[in-house]
Amino acid sequence: MVKQTTSPPEGLPEITETSRKKPALLILLLSLLLLLGIHFLFHSKKTETKTKFAVEESYTLPNNEGKSSKSSPLKGQSEIKQLSEQQLALLQAKQKELQQRLSAPMMLLEQSGNQSSNSTTPVKSKTLSTDPNSQFLQQLSGSNINKRIQANSLGPLNQLIAQGQIMHAILETAINSDLPGSLRAIIDQPVYAEDGSQVLISPGSRLIGQYKSGMSEGQSRIFIVWTRLITPGGLGLSLDSPGVDSLGMAGTAADVIDRHFWQRFGTATLLSILGAGTSNVGVANNASYNATQAYRMAIANSLNQTAQQTLQQQTTIPPTLWVNQGSPIQVFVAHDLDFRSVHQEAKGKVNVF
Repeated sequence: MVKQTTSPPEGLPEITETSRKKPALLILLLSLLLLLGIHFLFHSKKTETKTKFAVEESYTLPNNEGKSSKSSPLKGQSEIKQLSEQQLALLQAKQKELQQRLSAPMMLLEQSGNQSSNSTTPVKSKTLSTDPNSQFLQQLSGSNINKRIQANSLGPLNQLIAQGQIMHAILETAINSDLPGSLRAIIDQPVYAEDGSQVLISPGSRLIGQYKSGMSEGQSRIFIVWTRLITPGGLGLSLDSPGVDSLGMAGTAADVIDRHFWQRFGTATLLSILGAGTSNVGVANNASYNATQAYRMAIANSLNQTAQQTLQQQTTIPPTLWVNQGSPIQVFVAHDLDFRSVHQEAKGKVNVF
């Protein structure tokens, strides 16, 4: 016996399947719309913050702002409305400062002691050199370097020893540079007038001078200044002239130079040797560190410290320069020596009887 099966009408399975798909599609559409809305809100907030910072940090001139406002009036009005009063004040202050900087004139200031920067007088250019030779030249030439020098008459040349003449003498007193002192010399060659007609300073005239102490390390010459000249005829002259050697170089070469080597380094060397010997005497190769060795090391360290202190104190000892008596010297005449008034007085005192 065959069972009859009842089949559903055509079209009903399709309706059930479509009814099941509709809720899934609605959920997808809603989720997509929600994501789009969140993305749109986040993007709008980000652009608003960027426009705020751009307006706060802008340094543009008002002309450019006018052009931009004309191009987009609606956008500019919306941004200005969103700004607070403090931000607008800050922006105006920055624009005002920028305009002042652009319109300010260029000024040249001279850093001087008491001169004002607003003075309208022209500034004199003074070349101040750090070279000691240039400073020495400016000191000798005076403050006004461009001054005009006028020629003057030297007078009768037969009564004049001009500047730059060299006088030869023999040193009578020895020189030791440990202390400053005075010295004396004797003229051994006649000194003629400028025209060579007569002798104005005869041999046997006495020179009086002074020398300085405090020699620096490496110095081998003594600087001497001859202050006075006394002739056998009873004439006295103020020289104020330096001593030179046979070639005209300043100073007098020392015959003996004592660098005080053992005085400067002998004590320090002896203390260093004692320290090294104290730390090494009685120490075996396999000796362990004990109280005796610690005592030796302490003595060695104290001796080394004493040696360093002694070396620092004695390195400042200046050298001692000796110039023997009887050494030939020369004097560079630094001023014009005029004998005219002295010889006129001598002629007026001549006894005719």
